[in-house]
Amino acid sequence: MKAIKKPIAVLVEFATTSSEMQTLEGPVKFAQGDALATGPAGERWPIGRERFEVSYEPVAPTRMGENGSYLKRLETVDARQTPIATEIALGSRQGTLHAKPGDWIITSVSGEQWVVADNIFRQTYELTC
Repeated sequence: MKAIKKPIAVLVEFATTSSEMQTLEGPVKFAQGDALATGPAGERWPIGRERFEVSYEPVAPTRMGENGSYLKRLETVDARQTPIATEIALGSRQGTLHAKPGDWIITSVSGEQWVVADNIFRQTYELTC
């Protein structure tokens, strides 16, 4: 199925050091300068700086690179709801996400994958077909 992210602002702060963050789907490492996003349900996740700058835009008065509110740019992604527990490897530097049955596995046009809990997916994504 195809889906798009609804235009819901997320709060972002930029990491001042490299570390690891506990997300709903498991621990994920991040580097200094990466974006640390907080969604509408209080969920948190890191986004690599390069990906963040092409995928998000600041909400005025925030300017790119400043802590504040951001919107995800319109992007159609593949979305599939997993019937079984599944692991998604993020690459050697970041970690592994753990999807529970009913969670959504999202795949971007560039092939990047992430996991979104069903209740958060329904709040923040819209299925397009």
